Amino acid sequence: MSSYSSFFGPLLKAIVFLLFGYLFYKQVLHANELEEMKAMFNDKISKGNLLFLVTCILLMPLNWLLESLKWKRLVDQFEHISMYQSFKAIITGISVGIVTPQRIGEYGGRVLSLNPQNRLKGVMATFVCSLFQNLVNVLIGLMGFYILNEQIALIEKRWMVMMVATVVFGLLILYFLYRNTKFVKQLLENSPLPEKIKSAVYKLSYFKKLSTGMHLQVLGLSMLRYVVYLFQYILILWFFGIEIYLSQGFAGVSSIYLIQSGIPLPPILDIAARAEIAFLIWGNFSENILGILSATFGLWIINLIIPSLFGLFYVFKADIFKSS
Repeated sequence: MSSYSSFFGPLLKAIVFLLFGYLFYKQVLHANELEEMKAMFNDKISKGNLLFLVTCILLMPLNWLLESLKWKRLVDQFEHISMYQSFKAIITGISVGIVTPQRIGEYGGRVLSLNPQNRLKGVMATFVCSLFQNLVNVLIGLMGFYILNEQIALIEKRWMVMMVATVVFGLLILYFLYRNTKFVKQLLENSPLPEKIKSAVYKLSYFKKLSTGMHLQVLGLSMLRYVVYLFQYILILWFFGIEIYLSQGFAGVSSIYLIQSGIPLPPILDIAARAEIAFLIWGNFSENILGILSATFGLWIINLIIPSLFGLFYVFKADIFKSS
């Protein structure tokens, strides 16, 4: 195992570093409108908009600290970790996740900080974090999209009703499966899946051990994170001169986040897709196309690139193939 680890561990780290470097070059250093965005950035600072940007940046650590607290609460059910260890796991996950579609690599990045025998439970805890965060994204997103549709009529009302009904039905099924792991196990027993996969999924019983109080805590922290992100987005829009009211900001940001969360994309297309979605929404309120692009790009840098740069340090230090 040691020779396996000594070869593949550094190889995987090198792949993460190379992919991150390529992503950083293509999305940040080689952005088509980089010079124009720099000029707009300098112009907005000279006009006294700096407070919006500074507040947005200061909210970034709060955003990830809330996620760290949420993950710690879940992990503490089977392994006690400090807030520092949880925060380290979160930003490690960001670094690995940013180079994978739908940031699926966050699961592997986070559990590197746990004892080997608890890593599968750590994946489950990460899944619960993601599940509740996406639940908040969908519920508030649907509310925001409804308000936005009343303002700018993106789709017909009947399609809006059908979309809401479909999503609610899907959430009810997901909740049923989440709360009835015994039923899921029975389905698996008759499935042709390999025994190793069945054994891993059987550990879903972890969900049953979570109390209603823990669910409410995770839900509350997910909602707080959402509020922080919401204000970050609005603040950076204001910084770049996009004049919107708070109500428009709520409807627009929640709609963007709803759409964005449901599109699985390779990292190299992530910022381009975010920009296209932003144009679709904010283009109804402002003709400042460069400002919309700059705000989208800036928030991506603040919330993902900056913390992932710190996370790379922990990826480098981690023993990826450490075993029990």
